[in-house]
Amino acid sequence: MSTTLLDAAGHLGAAQLPSTESEVWRYSRIAELDLAAFTPTAPHTTVTGAEGLTARPELTAELVATMPVHDVFDELHAQYAHTVEIHVPAGKVLAEPIVVTHHVQGEGTAVFPRLVVHAGADSEFTVVERFESDAVVALIVPRLVLHASQAARVSYLGVNLLANTVWQLGHQQATGERDSTTLLATVALGGDYARVRTDARVVGQGATTKQVALYYADGHQMHDFRTLQDHIAPKTNSDLLFKGAVQDTAK
Repeated sequence: MSTTLLDAAGHLGAAQLPSTESEVWRYSRIAELDLAAFTPTAPHTTVTGAEGLTARPELTAELVATMPVHDVFDELHAQYAHTVEIHVPAGKVLAEPIVVTHHVQGEGTAVFPRLVVHAGADSEFTVVERFESDAVVALIVPRLVLHASQAARVSYLGVNLLANTVWQLGHQQATGERDSTTLLATVALGGDYARVRTDARVVGQGATTKQVALYYADGHQMHDFRTLQDHIAPKTNSDLLFKGAVQDTAK
């Protein structure tokens, strides 16, 4: 018999869903989610453009440990995560983007992809993460951990092409060191309830971060963006630009 997310959460002692009483979940549709309807499984993930890059498991573990545990989804992620790690060494410039594609298959499945991106000092590259699915009722809980070292220039683009029967509960954390530049971009088209929480931290003097989103929703879709720009160091910059359209009863 397959273990449902409700069973797994119960074993972790964290079976309770977040509440809309909490500010970070206010106005969300989280109360509609039934953990018992989903079974954790491995995502179907492919990576192109990362040939020649070396895995660094110890650094990956160190970066993952910086992600705080806020709720039951973070706890479930710690148990069921499937991690893709991208470590670009210092000074390296990649002319072509690295593309990571997650494809959700199977009715009632729940997948927990984790993408860890580390940019060495003075490196420059782009990562595109695509979320796709069959026409199934499913749940995807992605996590992004991005770290830009001194003077690194990193662009990340997440593309949501999920079916309108799939829920997405995403959380992104980006950290920029001295004189680094990070771009966190989102194209949100799919999903039933599609949520992305983004924490952009600039911890080194002269660091810059920018968040950009383009979204469209129709039917009963809901796109939910939660953003935090945290200026920890002096003389840092951040910018935010979200544009889109909704129709029917979409929000």
